[in-house]
Amino acid sequence: MVFQHRRHARGNSLFSRATSDLHARDDCEPADPLNTLTDRLNTLLNSSGPGYTLPLCPSVQYYIQAPIVFAAPDQEISTAGYPTGDDRATLVVNGPVALGSGHTTAIDGTCQTCSGVKLRNIQINGTRQGASPTNGGANIEMGGGNSDQLIEYVHSFDPRSWSCLHIAEGPLTCNNATVQHNDIGPCGSDTFQEWADGISVSCRNSLVRNNTISNPTDGGIVLFGSPGTLVENNTIFVETNTLLGGINLVDYLPFDGDYTGTIVRDNIIMGGFATDEAEPGDTKGNNNEDVIIKIGIAIGPRTWFGDRYGGNPETSPSRTTLYSVTPLSSGREDQIVRTPISPLHLHPLSSILI
Repeated sequence: MVFQHRRHARGNSLFSRATSDLHARDDCEPADPLNTLTDRLNTLLNSSGPGYTLPLCPSVQYYIQAPIVFAAPDQEISTAGYPTGDDRATLVVNGPVALGSGHTTAIDGTCQTCSGVKLRNIQINGTRQGASPTNGGANIEMGGGNSDQLIEYVHSFDPRSWSCLHIAEGPLTCNNATVQHNDIGPCGSDTFQEWADGISVSCRNSLVRNNTISNPTDGGIVLFGSPGTLVENNTIFVETNTLLGGINLVDYLPFDGDYTGTIVRDNIIMGGFATDEAEPGDTKGNNNEDVIIKIGIAIGPRTWFGDRYGGNPETSPSRTTLYSVTPLSSGREDQIVRTPISPLHLHPLSSILI
């Protein structure tokens, strides 16, 4: 069955459209009927060729039963009008889960012909809802053997599996992905081995900038090698949970410890926000004891595990700011006590500039 986008549909009669459709938007693909939704969205991508934009409707939730899969170069999935707030369309991961396996991924951009695809101005709700992790991919799976992909103004949260957003390496040829202006989190649980990353990148020469990652539990931003990648101007913070590492460069695989040319600079990593009520005479607030970041920036596989190591790190910690933040009960910006925390835990790999 071929599902034709309503913008391309043609009828021979002035009154050919059903009454129920008279007030539907004609600039975006509707969520109804729900029983054909996942197939309709994937058929549009499969049949429309390179450069096609799949527009979703603002403020609409799309309950999908399987991943929505890019199919050709330079395709785009976005909300019509490119809103940046809660009126972005939401893809809701709603497929079945049984015995720890099942539907975990909303968007898949890893096809062999997916160079240049764009994911813009939408929301992804992974619907884990406090359950144990499900084996599978991240909320968003991009990358693969492709170049020049873009993910921007996306809110990804509550993944069923291990990450809110993953740029995969493919056959180590993923190149030049841009991840910018996204609001990510919460991601995972701080229960042992139920963690999840905010942004996970395994792609050469990529750019990760101007993202806000709130309440991740494994790594806020994790680089799996990704030689030549720049990570800058991101904000990572926790308010409700323990975070193992703010920015992690600890994985030997898949690039055999190669972090050559990787730069991490001008990021803010914050934890320890005040959570108590105001009391007369207070000059500081207290925070829940388990709302901490264990390591601000972790470098090298021996940080937590592994027996591999290398050399040649260049470090200049002043360019990345790490704070334990204790606002007064008023919450005023000019009444925040910022206490620097231990910034680096180094077990070097190769050629990282912090």
